This record gives sequence, C-alpha cells and structure tokens, in this order.
Amino acid sequence: MLFQGLLLLMLSSFPSKSLAQVLINYDSALHENFSDSWLKQKESVAVTVDVNQFPDASWRIRLPKGTGLFFNDALWEYYPSDTILVISNNAIAPFKNNEGKLEVTALKRGISVEEFSIKKGYFKTLNEVSPSENVLVKRDKDEIKNFFFIALIAVLFLIAIFRAFFPAIFGIFWNPKSVFSIEDIWESGSFSKIYSAELLFYLVLINMCTGLLVILVIHGLGIDFFGMGLDGEVEKLTYGWLIFSLMLTIITFLKFLWLGTGAFLFNLKRLLSPISFIY
Repeated sequence: MLFQGLLLLMLSSFPSKSLAQVLINYDSALHENFSDSWLKQKESVAVTVDVNQFPDASWRIRLPKGTGLFFNDALWEYYPSDTILVISNNAIAPFKNNEGKLEVTALKRGISVEEFSIKKGYFKTLNEVSPSENVLVKRDKDEIKNFFFIALIAVLFLIAIFRAFFPAIFGIFWNPKSVFSIEDIWESGSFSKIYSAELLFYLVLINMCTGLLVILVIHGLGIDFFGMGLDGEVEKLTYGWLIFSLMLTIITFLKFLWLGTGAFLFNLKRLLSPISFIY
C-alpha cells in the first residue's frame, strides 16, 4: 500500500495534457475598462499575460455570451453564447510583443471580472484552435465625434439654404419667442397654406436637430434602442439620426393634418399658426 501511494504521488507530479492542471491563474490580475460615455459603463475586461512561460501549455478561457475575444488589437473570435475554450500556446504566440507579453481582452458592454476567466496549464482539450482559422480584424473605435461633426456640418448647410431661400422668417431660429407671436407673418400670407415650403423646411430642420440630440443622449447613456445597436459606428449613428428625424417629421406632419381637418370640420374662421404647436 505504501509503495502504491508513492507511485501515485510521483505520477501526479508530472504534467499531463489528459488531466486539468492549472499552472498560472490570471483571474486575480483582471481589470475592467470603462467607456468614454457619460455614465462610464463597463466596456471590457483585460489582462496582460506572459506567452513565453510554459510554452508547451495551453490557455483555458471562459467567456460570457455576446463577447468578442481580442489578442492585443486583433479580434480572435466573437462568441454569441457562453463559451469555455482551450487554445494552445502556439496558436496565440504570433500576437505577442518582443518581450513575450500579450494583452487579452474580453469586449462586451457591462461585462465584469466575475464573468471572464483565463488560466494557463494543461487541460482536457475542448476545442483546439489553430491560428489559420482566424482572420485578424482591427478593433472598431467609437466614432461619435466624427458623426457629430458630419451631422453638424449637414445641419449648418441646410440652415444656410434656409436663410438663402426664406430670409424673411430666418429670425425664427434665433428668436424662439417669435414662434408664439407671428401675427404679421400669418396675416401677410407667408403661411397662408399650412403645408407651405417654408413651414416644411423649418420642420425638417427642427426635427433633425431634435433627432441629433436624441441620438447623442441614447449613445451617451449606452441605451440599446430596440436593438438598433448605436455602438459608435458612423453608419449606424447616421441611420439612427435619419430615422429619428423622419419619425419626428411624420408625427408633426400628422399633427398638422389633424389640425387642418379639425378646422375644416368645425368651420373655424381662423386657424392658429401651426408652428406654435411644435413647442
């Protein structure tokens, strides 16, 4: 019995890839990264590891669903469900720097250190992955500043057009009180038709500015608005802005249509200025 116990002890001291044996646990070294939004939400969890240590070992990584795994700035893979994977050390060796260091990052909004785990050792093979099966993709950066600059230029350009074609009512932009007291404009016939070109242009500009403000608030608060995923790409932010602006314009147009229908049905002698109902 004594001899058998000593033999088992000796065998357990040798590393074996058929048994799970943790050599280095990096869980205590994990740190959280926060976004640049107003609420400073958790954006990723990262850790710097040493690839040169135990070169014949493997990496065991646990990821929550909806997480992208990055080695330095290169995307390894996106995992739509909870995943535990084992990757050989040779597979991630090309990503290390000259000192053998590598930053491993789990990118997911709201992720915490408890959801991510990375260990180095000898593990039962779950899914060995070779580097040839992955395509390197650079991590996308938040482009909210570029979007805001483009949107601001577009709005200023439309305001310049509005001033060139309708200079008589351009002061509405700079004097909001005039919106509630435009007797002269109404009686002079500038807004004799509810759906005049001046009014429609004005509504489009106002709703574009309002839509831009809504997009900035949604992005700043990190809200996933009905799955639109306004995560910082210029294209998504632009589409979201145009959609919100169009929705606001349609709602305002329907409101004016309701006012015109009410005036016709009740035979009103004078209809209040529709612009005053915007505010």
